[in-house]
Amino acid sequence: MRFLLRATIGLLLIGLISACKQKVANEIHSPVSPTAFRTDIPPIQSRLPKLLGITKCYWQGTLIGADARAPGPSLEQVKGFIFLNNNEAMRIHEHYPWHASAVGWRPALDTSILGITPTKWLNSNEYASAIKLSFQQHVVVYFDPDHSLLYIEIER
Repeated sequence: MRFLLRATIGLLLIGLISACKQKVANEIHSPVSPTAFRTDIPPIQSRLPKLLGITKCYWQGTLIGADARAPGPSLEQVKGFIFLNNNEAMRIHEHYPWHASAVGWRPALDTSILGITPTKWLNSNEYASAIKLSFQQHVVVYFDPDHSLLYIEIER
């Protein structure tokens, strides 16, 4: 009888610990609804410290594979819009080669939050390489020079 009681308590504790780990993972990197954006700049600066001149941002982040029940690596995805000060926008526009994005290309996020209508998206692999950290697997940058606006996607 005691063995059965101990086994039951042990299983309950394992389930409780697993549920707590999952709750903590969800609170830190909870997927956000398509209309919910974060506006805090420090998390963007910590992911892209070489990106200068940020004045405002709207971004979303998700953690794929953060399941306490399934051990293994997880993938962080961050997508967002970043407004730059005019001096930094002019500097990167002049310093890096920018190419017109594919016809019909649009950001994966809703642009209505911006209060403007981006008109011209350019991309630059050279600029993306210049601002990414070595451990980041993938950084994509699009630039609307008319609005000093970047659209970024980061995976690490």
